[in-house]
Amino acid sequence: MDTPICSVHNTPMREREGQYGKFWSCPTKNPDGSWCKAKPQQPQAQKQNLSGTEYKEIIGFLSRIENMLKEMYVPVSKPKIYIDAAIPEMDKPPF
Repeated sequence: MDTPICSVHNTPMREREGQYGKFWSCPTKNPDGSWCKAKPQQPQAQKQNLSGTEYKEIIGFLSRIENMLKEMYVPVSKPKIYIDAAIPEMDKPPF
């Protein structure tokens, strides 16, 4: 890994060993005497250009997953409750 540069002081950071393992820190103090708290910047993720074939393969794969999920889906209907079955001591409801 390349040595990160402090974004505040524009100086190379130093790798240090701390209580929780290795870390990078700026070796420069601020004008008030405190240590610089700048952190190394994370590398930006690079965009990957897909070819037409790769794109079609991904879309096809996602479509197959969608179809599998549709086949697995079973709509659940609300159970019908009949008053006669729920209250057997009544012959018929009063309405």
